[in-house]
Amino acid sequence: MRICPQELYAPYAKEENLKRIGRAFVLGGAGGVVFASLFLHPYGAVKAAKSLKPLLAGADVNPIVSALVERSCQNCHSEKTEWPWYSYVAPISWMVEGDVAQARSRMNLSHWDEYTIEKQQELLGRIGAAIRSRQMPPDRYTLMHPSTKLSPIERDQLYQWTHAERSRLKSVMSTPEGQKPRARIHSTAARSRRAIHPGLLCCLTQVNARLFSTNYKKFVP
Repeated sequence: MRICPQELYAPYAKEENLKRIGRAFVLGGAGGVVFASLFLHPYGAVKAAKSLKPLLAGADVNPIVSALVERSCQNCHSEKTEWPWYSYVAPISWMVEGDVAQARSRMNLSHWDEYTIEKQQELLGRIGAAIRSRQMPPDRYTLMHPSTKLSPIERDQLYQWTHAERSRLKSVMSTPEGQKPRARIHSTAARSRRAIHPGLLCCLTQVNARLFSTNYKKFVP
């Protein structure tokens, strides 16, 4: 019985075809991932938003608290996000961008000075509650970024700062309006008074005392 060469190599040819199809699928999938990573952003241009402003601009922040905020809050709640390599690979990039977009919409530390005093007080209350209840930073975030985890002492430092800053803002709101302008008016009047000759000032004072005496019936012109 004579065997045809085509029949002899047929199994090998089928195996080679399957390998080619597999490589095509892999390359096609990789190409799709690259395309999706570069051009598909369901939450908008989240990475394009960048700011050079300091965090918590306008707030009274000490260096210790500032360092804690930069370490544990900056990546999600500001426009100074340091994007890890996996945030550029779809579909993981969509999850990361979605988390950052949601966090910024709730509180953006890069725009702190643009919030009203009432809004700042509200956000400070939320920060303090989230820190004390250990909701922030989230466990799934600290699991991948261990350096962002806060110790009990650091949590207390952040909480005490939020309380102190809310008290400061409350005192600012309770300051009577127009107090400073009145002080400027008084100082201007004092300077004008000093500019008058002492002798003339004395005469004017005596005349005013006679004109505006409370016992006007005894006034003699």
